[in-house]
Amino acid sequence: MTYGQKNLDSFIVASAAITLKINIMNHYLIKAMDHYPFDLDQTWENLMYASSMDEEEPHLHFLYAKFYAEQLQDYRKAVEHFELALLHDPQHIPSLTAFSFLLIHLGWYKRAEKVLKATENIPGFCSVCRPLALGLISEHQGEFKKAKKQYKLALKYSVKQYESEWIRGEIDRVKSKINKKSKKKKSRKKKK
Repeated sequence: MTYGQKNLDSFIVASAAITLKINIMNHYLIKAMDHYPFDLDQTWENLMYASSMDEEEPHLHFLYAKFYAEQLQDYRKAVEHFELALLHDPQHIPSLTAFSFLLIHLGWYKRAEKVLKATENIPGFCSVCRPLALGLISEHQGEFKKAKKQYKLALKYSVKQYESEWIRGEIDRVKSKINKKSKKKKSRKKKK
């Protein structure tokens, strides 16, 4: 066996080991996704196994972030894991989507808008999610007409029946807020 052949054999063995490690890590990630949110103990265990193999996997941090936010309400840790996911893959669509909605939930609207702005040129990003999130931000800030406009844009992009029905419900809900606001203004004018 020549020196070149030994190097090639070593490279093949190393590549196979890396591939095996990645496949095992993916196995644990898939198991964690399969168990979440119904079996939290198994979810956590599989996340721990996967993280022992590759701490830079964005989907791993995405799942940790969801676990911390949705199950433990530890938003600081959730934000930390979303940031790690996006550090390792700035275009990780599941993280961008969930992170923007978490930031809105936390009232960090400017930061959520920055995350949403980053999604504008990412192929495959949900065209309904961006206007929905922007609508939520506007609604939280009391800008109901702006929210309604964003929800209508989301409805335009929606291709699923249940999604369209839900968005129509959001539009109706915001319309009622607009009507209440305008009625209050009219009653104030009458009092003067």
